[in-house]
Amino acid sequence: MNVPHSLFISLFDTKDSKDKKILNKYLRWNCQSFTDDNRNIQWCPYTKECDYAAQKVSSYDSMVICDCCCGNSFCFKCGQEQHWPADCEMRKKWEMKNSSESENLTWIIANTKMCPNDKCGRPIEKNQGCNHMNCKICGADFCWMCLGPWKDHNQASGGYYKCNKFEDKESKDPKVKEREAAKAELTKYIFYFERYDNHNKSEKLARELRPVINNKIEMLHKLK
Repeated sequence: MNVPHSLFISLFDTKDSKDKKILNKYLRWNCQSFTDDNRNIQWCPYTKECDYAAQKVSSYDSMVICDCCCGNSFCFKCGQEQHWPADCEMRKKWEMKNSSESENLTWIIANTKMCPNDKCGRPIEKNQGCNHMNCKICGADFCWMCLGPWKDHNQASGGYYKCNKFEDKESKDPKVKEREAAKAELTKYIFYFERYDNHNKSEKLARELRPVINNKIEMLHKLK
């Protein structure tokens, strides 16, 4: 048998501090349960700053600005920070891209080359100015530019200049194509991430300054 809400409340003495504390806790959880089960009501995600819920009044606009308390904006559909003009699915993909380990692999492909030794094939990063590379795993000596044997790079073979001569033809090496595609993808990602991160930091700073500004506004009103 369920106890009616009105009967349960009537059992508490609001003048008693202990009863009042338990009653407030019950009302909070009762409100939480009602809100969680209602698709037209969404809690403000900024729980550290706000304790309010928003009600959906339009089926077209999903942007909510919490005017009651914190003044932050969020998306009613997914309950996350406002991400307009991107939709919820695009925001989800962006978050997954930022948190996944796939970018580490993209960086490796874009900034390293595989050891030309067929029995090795380890990724190697160029950390010095000389094009003479030595694989610490298998000991292979090769040229960073063309991945050819370093022994062929001498004055007698003309190898010193061969790697610096531009050949006007598309590379047919699939590894080179993959590396260039990875570089382009990484450059594009960094371009958008820098702007995303900059806006994120600006928003965080503005959120921290909001209570300070509000306090100063209240002080100015009191002086009038």
